Amino acid sequence: MSGRRRKCLTPRGRRGFSLVEVIMAIVLLSGVLLGFAVFTQRMAHGNATATTRSTESDLAVDRLETVRAATDYASIDAFGVAEPTIAGFAGYTRSTYVLRTVTTAADHKTVTVVVAKPSIHDSVVKTTVIAAF
Repeated sequence: MSGRRRKCLTPRGRRGFSLVEVIMAIVLLSGVLLGFAVFTQRMAHGNATATTRSTESDLAVDRLETVRAATDYASIDAFGVAEPTIAGFAGYTRSTYVLRTVTTAADHKTVTVVVAKPSIHDSVVKTTVIAAF
């Protein structure tokens, strides 16, 4: 035997990481970060959509409360208008429809409010029925 020592291949004798281990760590970390980025983007989109929906719902309820506050039954028909713009709410549109139903047993008006924003594919629709008074 010569005086040379053999390198020890046990974990105790290793120093640092191999290239394969470093590449695998980078791949795993990249996958986790990419997944987190996709999650964050979807969460932000969902939050923006929920905020828009909430605003649409609030605008529809506001219109219905205004109609319910009418002091004259005949004046309810005047609320049946389309608003292409709503002050303070850029991009939102609101349409109010009033339909009167008169039968021998009942007389009432059905008020439907539709609020939309082009960035959301479907609209918020709220309806109420007001009996003759």
